[in-house]
Amino acid sequence: MPSREGYAPCAAPEKTESAGHAALLEALGGLPAGRARVALALIVPRVAPTYPEVAARLGIGRGTAHTHLKRLRTGHPDVYAAVMAERAQSLTRRHREALARDAAHSRRWQRRQAHRRCYARYGYWPWER
Repeated sequence: MPSREGYAPCAAPEKTESAGHAALLEALGGLPAGRARVALALIVPRVAPTYPEVAARLGIGRGTAHTHLKRLRTGHPDVYAAVMAERAQSLTRRHREALARDAAHSRRWQRRQAHRRCYARYGYWPWER
């Protein structure tokens, strides 16, 4: 089975893995090395890396990564479906975090605009009252 070195951003990935995730990692052990490395790089970081990031991390071309995924999809459809389901969860989590960052940025921006309008209208900042 491919090693998980360099792919674990959380403190103890073994403790955060679900039973399904552990079964998926076990299923990846029976795959050819290239396919298993690419699939593992897509799911182990839990931050949903992009395909170019995966290719760069593994030191292979983007096309090679896509070829390994295609061979995984055609040769082992059940494992491919499990990898993509796990990836979908990571992408959903990443999307929620991006929306939260965007909302926080919007609140800060709106507040700064309100402060500037107050200064332009009254000649002082709201906190100087």
